[in-house]
Amino acid sequence: MAVNARFCLAIVLTALCLAPPAAPALAAADQEQERLQAVRRSMEEARRQRAALAREAASLNAEIATLTAKMVALARDLQDREAALTRTEVEIAVLDEQRAARQAALANRRAQLAHTLAALQQLTLQPPQLLLLRPASAVERARSASLLAKVLPELDRQAAAIREDIESLNAIRGELEAEQAQARVQVAALVATRGEMEAVRQTREA
Repeated sequence: MAVNARFCLAIVLTALCLAPPAAPALAAADQEQERLQAVRRSMEEARRQRAALAREAASLNAEIATLTAKMVALARDLQDREAALTRTEVEIAVLDEQRAARQAALANRRAQLAHTLAALQQLTLQPPQLLLLRPASAVERARSASLLAKVLPELDRQAAAIREDIESLNAIRGELEAEQAQARVQVAALVATRGEMEAVRQTREA
């Protein structure tokens, strides 16, 4: 019986020695599970970052598209303003030509008036004795006076009409100059705005 008992004990001890340790195996399994979880967390974080970058890229693209559309509209507006400015400059040039022509006409009328007045003065300065000696001169003087009485009011009327034309042209030119100045301010503002928008767009695209 003693021999059998010792034999059984030996078998049990041998089995215990040959059995693999349980604790290291469990620890290795836990580490593997932690690594898997860490990998999953990294993948999830990467997915969130990709989604955030995609949203940011979409937002930037939308902003760039909006800026581009605004710049296109601004370019059209700027083109219209520049065309209007050019038209105003042409109108001012035409008005200057008209004003110069009317001023020349006024100068001509004034010269005619001065010549007529000089002739009238020459007739009025002739002494009465000379008119008695030269009856033809007296008749000529009367005719000239009658003619001058008819011509002078017409010359005055024409000169007044020309002066009114010049004043009207000056007033129109003043209005056009004001429009021109305003158009230049608007063009300068549009150019500045376009430059700012282009800078923002380039920054967004960088």
